[in-house]
Amino acid sequence: MLFELLSNGEIVSLPGIHVPPGLPSTSEGDVVLLLPFRRALVGRSLFGSFEKWQWGKIGHLEWEEIPLYDGRPVAIPLPGFNEITLSGEAVTALRSALASRMEPPGDAVSSLVVLEESLKALPSWREEFGVIDRRLSEALSASSTLRTAFWGIRFALLWGGREMLQRIRTWLRLCPSAFEDRGNAPKQWLSLGGTFDPNVFAELETLGYSGHSLRRLDLEESNPAVIRGPEGILLQVWLESSDPRSGLSELSIRSWIAIPSSTWEDLRGRRNLSLREIGLACWGFLDAVEGEKVLSAWNRAAHQKQS
Repeated sequence: MLFELLSNGEIVSLPGIHVPPGLPSTSEGDVVLLLPFRRALVGRSLFGSFEKWQWGKIGHLEWEEIPLYDGRPVAIPLPGFNEITLSGEAVTALRSALASRMEPPGDAVSSLVVLEESLKALPSWREEFGVIDRRLSEALSASSTLRTAFWGIRFALLWGGREMLQRIRTWLRLCPSAFEDRGNAPKQWLSLGGTFDPNVFAELETLGYSGHSLRRLDLEESNPAVIRGPEGILLQVWLESSDPRSGLSELSIRSWIAIPSSTWEDLRGRRNLSLREIGLACWGFLDAVEGEKVLSAWNRAAHQKQS
């Protein structure tokens, strides 16, 4: 896949044009950005799911590795010339182009096994998700919520760790279909050590929570604790997080979760969940949503096939 950097900072695709010789890699899945002064930026896949970016002069042997991050501009220095700057939008577009040609990371079989094991705690899961008389592998194609659970578990097994996996399984065990209305899903804010950025308070005030109520919740010692707003509940949950493999001491993680009134009534009234159960279930669902979002950046054809 070949792109060119224009003088205005935009990048354009060059379909039907052969990649020039003299690059460090010539794989069919490479993403190449042609730069001024015969420079180029080359991205390629490592081990099927990971990326490597290098820049250098076409035809030369020495190429330098450079990390790219979505939304963050990057500057490529040129001895004797001004540096070449790529905008954050251009960087995101290049990474997306490379990811679209790569396989999603993680093990699909292991993820499916863990999902099946998690659903055993819910004997009526087929009725819950409206996929009666379907095997689990078939049900994934029919239920967006089950697909979210699958990709969330896959993400947790790969990067999220034991505690994320436990939260996702808590969601599936207690209220698997509670968040099917994605337009009315809970929202979450997290803080390591307990102090929230002032922007969080400002955002919550736009949702109708008063400054007085937020300050009261900020000082609340009960765990969990709640305050009520005009359109829902703000739930505070503290968790102690640790991973024996990391060798790090425990971290206090503070979570604020804004739950719409209709969802709150379902969780608290119809399902009769405790405040802590509600907090962990919402958190687990949002973990799965984030996992699906991250993994969906990879090859969409493979993403659909494996789901």
